[in-house]
Order: sequence, then structure tokens, then C-alpha cells
Amino acid sequence: MPRGEIAKRSGTPLGDGAGAIVFASDTRTTLAADQAQAAGAYAILLTAPVVNLPVARDVDIQLTFSIAIGAGSIANLAIFVDGVLKDGAECWINGNVAQQSGAVGWRQNLAAGNHTITIQWQNIGGGGAGLFCRPATHPGLESCSVRVQVLEPVS
Repeated sequence: MPRGEIAKRSGTPLGDGAGAIVFASDTRTTLAADQAQAAGAYAILLTAPVVNLPVARDVDIQLTFSIAIGAGSIANLAIFVDGVLKDGAECWINGNVAQQSGAVGWRQNLAAGNHTITIQWQNIGGGGAGLFCRPATHPGLESCSVRVQVLEPVS
């Protein structure tokens, strides 16, 4: 595998030689149905499959998105693990832009057991026209996906 290429299947090393990363699992979940968010508390935008860890492991979570933000709205997209907002794993976007794309990454060692990973969003701009992610209506323009990679150290 060429250096820097992302491994696409379980058990495939990333890199070459000592210190390579092996993914115990690698899943991507993509939003299929159109979603909208008015003002209010966090709401789930996307849920990844449950991560079942037989032992503690480092887990990488990568959120990518392209959303429409209505006038007067302010978007906040965030990664939650087991219902808890992960510190530093959120993105705030001013509502003075109509279309915005971005990415958020987070890595931490998670304990053994089942873990639920959700992408949540909120409109904190006092209402405005709202937030929109419409992959069915606007394919190629609006989207949201989350990639979850469970890592194993290579000795």
C-alpha cells in the first residue's frame, strides 16, 4: 500500500514499517435522508453502528459535512460518545454563510464494552431560517458522514 493511503479493510496496516497502524475495524456511515434543524438543543443528525470493544482501544472518529445555513442561524456540529459531547470535537459556523463544509476529528482510548457514537447538531442563532443537510435533494452538495476506526498497535 502506498505511503499515506488510508486502509480500507479490517486488519490492513497504514504506512510501512515499524509503528504502522492496524485497524481492528473501519466503518463509514453516511446520511441518506434530508434533515433540518430549527433552533434548540442538540439533535442527532447521524448515528454510527455500535462499537463493541472486547478490550480498551484507541478509536478515531472523523466527521465530514457540507450543510446549508439559513440567514440568522449559527450551526454547531459535534461528536458525542455514549451521549457525552467530546471536548474539542465540535465545529461552530456563523450563519452569515449559505453553504459550509468542514471536518472534525477526535481520538481517544475507549474502555472495553459497547459504545454509541452520534453526530449531533444545533442551531444556536436564535432561530433564523435553520440548518439543512439534504443529501437526497442536493446530492453532491450537502452531506454528512462519520468514519469510525478502531486501532490496534503493531509491535
